[in-house]
Amino acid sequence: MRKDGLVTAIFDAMLVQDRMENILFLLDSASWRRLLKIAECGSCESRGCSVNNDTVLLELCYLQAFLQDSVVTYVMPDEVRSAVLVLTENGFQARKERSDLIHAYAMAAINLYGVIAKDDLLKIFSMQNRPALTEEELDLVLLRQIARECGYVLLGSEIASEAFSYNQYRDIPDLLARVGNKPRYIPTKTEFLKYANSDYYEPTAYTQELEQYLRTSCHLDRQRLSELMIELHYAIVLEAPMQRLLDLFVEYGVELSAGELHTISKLLVELSNHTRLWSNNGHTPSELAGRPPVVGRADHKSKKIGRNDPCPCGSGKKYKRCCGR
Repeated sequence: MRKDGLVTAIFDAMLVQDRMENILFLLDSASWRRLLKIAECGSCESRGCSVNNDTVLLELCYLQAFLQDSVVTYVMPDEVRSAVLVLTENGFQARKERSDLIHAYAMAAINLYGVIAKDDLLKIFSMQNRPALTEEELDLVLLRQIARECGYVLLGSEIASEAFSYNQYRDIPDLLARVGNKPRYIPTKTEFLKYANSDYYEPTAYTQELEQYLRTSCHLDRQRLSELMIELHYAIVLEAPMQRLLDLFVEYGVELSAGELHTISKLLVELSNHTRLWSNNGHTPSELAGRPPVVGRADHKSKKIGRNDPCPCGSGKKYKRCCGR
């Protein structure tokens, strides 16, 4: 087959309904909305928008883009436009929204818990949405998203964060043992879906206090402040030691005096005690502090700092005599 014939054959194959659906299922919301808008009229202009935002659609020849004077003009070939309109008429948009919602629940779950059994995700989704989610429907969405390295993997009956990949997922049994029979934190649907964004952390009085201190005393600009807070939150979720948290300040070029180190350490202790941890099934240490001890492995304890423990700032004093005052 000649090259031009091969290109035509591949393009025609991309217009087959099932193949097109599988491709469009993987589009992010912004690209999907743009595709629908262009399909309605055949073309559209976007000022100040990077052509790179739609690389997949351009590579598949679903769109053509022309850049002139900072204005991107998108044009959709007639064959593609007809195929997209047929899909929407056959209810594809509702199916895509449902698929995107299922994927968002999976992302939120692994960001909040680290790992979750498929049965548990089915229960959470079905508790907050109708119609209820079936295992077959869940598997279809998971496998479709995993094929593009979406941030989670499927290990038997467990959905796990790719963060465990650094040591071939060997930490998962340890995490599950630490979780034990702790109750699962399940927020409202609106709050739960916020965790689908890997950079999201719950705003609390403790995050706000630390942000205010970093802004006013350490003079961090908005971008560096946001990036540092995200890094700190992720490190705390993984229960990194205090020294690792303090090292992040160095990496972001924040020089701390002895007095600032004392204050920062105190703020980090409070933040750690009020951050939702994977090992606490999404609860904060402070939320579980008043509950009866969980029977489990004896070599793992809560990361909540006791008042008689050595202060993590390194002063050598007890926490209650130092940062815990």
